[in-house]
Amino acid sequence: MSEVRQTAYLEALDDIATGALEYAVNAAIRVNHTFPKPVELRDLSRSYRPPGERPGNFAQLAPITSYNETLANEAFKEILEIFGDGWGLPTTRGGT
Repeated sequence: MSEVRQTAYLEALDDIATGALEYAVNAAIRVNHTFPKPVELRDLSRSYRPPGERPGNFAQLAPITSYNETLANEAFKEILEIFGDGWGLPTTRGGT
């Protein structure tokens, strides 16, 4: 890549946070068949979420402070109804 082109890329992307740009480059490597244009990297960078804001970040959930045996048994019955016993699941909680 020529120096002029490198400068153009840097100028086109200089307002994107480093984490978002790293995310965009990694995403482009996974999905693009060609070298990404700055506009493609900008679009991909919009999907970036800082680690504390990502879905599935269980650190944000309140810790479980109590256990309810009745509720656990009801949840287990619901799981069996949804998945059935064809998955090799035990038919009772704690059993085989």
